[in-house]
Amino acid sequence: AIKSLIEEKSPSLSSCLNQCLLKKITKDAVEIEVNGNGFCLNQIKRKERLILEICADFFNKKMRLIIHEGKPSENNLKNKVKMENKIRDEALNHPVVEAALEIFSGKIIEVKTFTNS
Repeated sequence: AIKSLIEEKSPSLSSCLNQCLLKKITKDAVEIEVNGNGFCLNQIKRKERLILEICADFFNKKMRLIIHEGKPSENNLKNKVKMENKIRDEALNHPVVEAALEIFSGKIIEVKTFTNS
């Protein structure tokens, strides 16, 4: 019932909520765990007001929304590892790195990657 209300008002939000777990409902709060990717978490946080309005209509009272960040999906972890490996390979094969190794007779001991996620 509440799911159809959310789907009517925001199909994209409904899609993100499908990746969530309902942890518990108390007399004044709905607690969810957002799994999947960061997009869903951001989408839910951005549309928190809409979720609260729908919950207030459904429960006939003002509710709080408690959001927990869950575990990233396995696909996200695989994609992150692939991206880090690609960045590492690009760095190792970069002409400037190769030139520095040759000029200083060096060797690479460790490659660290930094991402925004």
